[in-house]
Amino acid sequence: MWIRITFDDNLLIIDVEAATDEGPYPICPDIIKNFDHLKGITIGPGRGKISSEPSGVSMAHTSC
Repeated sequence: MWIRITFDDNLLIIDVEAATDEGPYPICPDIIKNFDHLKGITIGPGRGKISSEPSGVSMAHTSC
């Protein structure tokens, strides 16, 4: 899996491109569409500051 994040001078995420070239499970490519939810988030200090993850959307899948 790879991900490309484009952000502006203020570290605002303006585009996200992700792909799974190969994964151990057939469902691995299914998470790709969820990375669009990162658009509009500003990158900044503190991991806990990004709490705007939409309900029901998982951004992590440790097996793929």
